[in-house]
Amino acid sequence: MTLIDVALLMIMLGLILVPLISQYNRWKMDNERGLTNQRYAAIDKAISDFYFENDRYPCPARMDRSAADADYGKEACNDADLKFSSGTVMIGAVPFATLKIPTETGLDGWSNKITYAVTAIQADPAATFGPGAIRVRGRQQLGEYECTAGISDYDPPGALHYVFVSHGPTGLGAFTADGIPRAACANPGTAADAANCINDNQFTHSVCMGSSTGPDFYDDIVAIKGNIPSKMWKDSISATQDIISNAESVGINNTDPQAALHVKGNIKALNTDSNTICAEDGSGCFTATMIGGTDPLMKCNSNPGATSSAMSGIGEARAKCQSGYTAFKVECPDGQFIQRLEADGGLVCGN
Repeated sequence: MTLIDVALLMIMLGLILVPLISQYNRWKMDNERGLTNQRYAAIDKAISDFYFENDRYPCPARMDRSAADADYGKEACNDADLKFSSGTVMIGAVPFATLKIPTETGLDGWSNKITYAVTAIQADPAATFGPGAIRVRGRQQLGEYECTAGISDYDPPGALHYVFVSHGPTGLGAFTADGIPRAACANPGTAADAANCINDNQFTHSVCMGSSTGPDFYDDIVAIKGNIPSKMWKDSISATQDIISNAESVGINNTDPQAALHVKGNIKALNTDSNTICAEDGSGCFTATMIGGTDPLMKCNSNPGATSSAMSGIGEARAKCQSGYTAFKVECPDGQFIQRLEADGGLVCGN
């Protein structure tokens, strides 16, 4: 091959590889961001579960701890180094050990620890749960990847409870999984990307990421929480095998429920514990004992007004009895009920 041939080959390879590399970098960034958001969702679910059990949020863990430390991934509520802005907010790492989630769930897509900031009074076991103290400011999208510094509040001051922060591919202000600083936080006056690593109660939130350098560069991923977790069902204190509703009225396929459990349509359950079951208009109510087999109206031979003895269904608060089966009439002795039907048509009765 001549030098000209080699040059042409290199040009051709460049034309092919440059778009491929660009596509790979885009795929890699989307994958890292997607993984970060998936872990945000898992952490948020774990924090909600923790709240339902403890009536508070967990405190952060120390950022500078490694797997060799006994308090690795454990909340540190009394650690003064985690308290900022006159003690109104605590900032540290996700307490994955306290939340009982895998260690890697507390890491972002770049294997750095996710920063977890929470209103101190909402995480303190000895304090009364109070209003949020975290402030988040928005950023405006300038281009496909670049952001400008925002000046308006993303949410009113004091409305937010906790935030998650991934410090992005640059890791400015982040710590590795081993508790080692990834990159020192820059002067907040020189770079927008430093707004989330100066340890105060104000954070910068944006859906876009910077791909250039300069004061407007920003590559963090922030998720916010501004309301107390809600749970429609909770375990019964008196009967742990049961669940009860937190709401006064619960509707299933019904936007205007009028009772504790108002179902429009069919419901299927292995067990039910209800005093009465009614039609949607409130008519035709019957007690659960009818299905249980103790109500005389469920036996065709003792059902007042029944003209036959074969049961075909339930309606109007009694057994529906169908004619035409007199010759095949079979029943259990008084006080016993059908347990199963044998292949030859015989019954097995029992109490």
